[in-house]
Amino acid sequence: KSRHSQYSVSSLLSAAQSDQLGLLLLLDGLDEASARRADVVQYVESLLESEPTHLPLVTSRPGAVGAWELNAFSNLGFVSFNMGELSREQAKQITVRTLARLG
Repeated sequence: KSRHSQYSVSSLLSAAQSDQLGLLLLLDGLDEASARRADVVQYVESLLESEPTHLPLVTSRPGAVGAWELNAFSNLGFVSFNMGELSREQAKQITVRTLARLG
């Protein structure tokens, strides 16, 4: 297994506090990679082997990721979950907080 698969929330927090955590890498839209999905998985695997402090986040439409991709990401220590829709109030709060940060 990859060294990344040994990360837990507590170890990630400890690493973040000690400046050992790398970048948060957002790879949005795995389902849009079509025939290049295997290349994306191989890239993430290679990246985590050479630079295991990075924290990648891969997104996709529900049901668009096949068993091969799910298994490959699981072997890398990824956790899969479905996000629900935001309520109007949640969307409003996110917007207000974001605009407040931007000034």
